[in-house]
Amino acid sequence: GTEAYWAGVPPQTRAFWEPRLTFYDGVPVTADPADQENNPVNRIHQLCTDKDFCAFKLDIDTPSVEFPIVQQLINKPDATKASLDEFFFEHHVHGGLMQPYWGTAVEGTFADSYKLFTQLRQLGVRAHSWI
Repeated sequence: GTEAYWAGVPPQTRAFWEPRLTFYDGVPVTADPADQENNPVNRIHQLCTDKDFCAFKLDIDTPSVEFPIVQQLINKPDATKASLDEFFFEHHVHGGLMQPYWGTAVEGTFADSYKLFTQLRQLGVRAHSWI
């Protein structure tokens, strides 16, 4: 939640940054491209401008929702490069050290992951992965 996000931040720092930050946490998310309210790609493309610094952390741990959202960013290159500056995503893929934790909730391979992040970086989006 919001208070956990700001925990430990000095009051003057929070007072400066909080009015400049739009924080979405625990809100409904869908990969449905027709959903203008709950699809984060639609919200980013509608609300973020070249004057904003827009960062998006996608961490739903549900590949069937996450992967289509990433594809939507890539499939709308003009809107994405005009609105999204930085992207953080834990792509759950087959194989590797995390397989025991991810189980069958995976989508793609490491090669697919490199391709996704390369495509986003070619659009000018600073795209980051973690495990």
